[in-house]
Amino acid sequence: MDYINKDLEIEVPEEYYPTQTTVDALDRSIIHWEDNVALAQGDNLTSSEITGSKCSLCILYSGDNCTRCPLFACGLGCDNEDEYSPWQEVQSAVRDCYPYDGAVVDAAQCMLSTLESIRDYTVDLLEGEQNETS
Repeated sequence: MDYINKDLEIEVPEEYYPTQTTVDALDRSIIHWEDNVALAQGDNLTSSEITGSKCSLCILYSGDNCTRCPLFACGLGCDNEDEYSPWQEVQSAVRDCYPYDGAVVDAAQCMLSTLESIRDYTVDLLEGEQNETS
């Protein structure tokens, strides 16, 4: 698959280093956002938890300005200021809603749900490609 960045040259902590597949990076990002939802529910989600350095998708795709990231491909890229971005919703809620209210939890849950939907779509797409080549 040509949209996977095989020339990853980013120094990152080992615990955040993604595998070289989109589905694996999505799985790791989903786990990260499950943790973020739990942090938000306890009023402990901070801006340091939602940075790209802790996101497997960001780590995998930042080398090409995120253009091959599944979020970007769906028009939901994190730095997309012209359109809706679930990540920006989380960032805004964390920045603007202290002490936290339900907006932070809702925004984190929306980011998690978005990633889960994109993962399901990606798996379906990859299975379709495999069926075509079989």
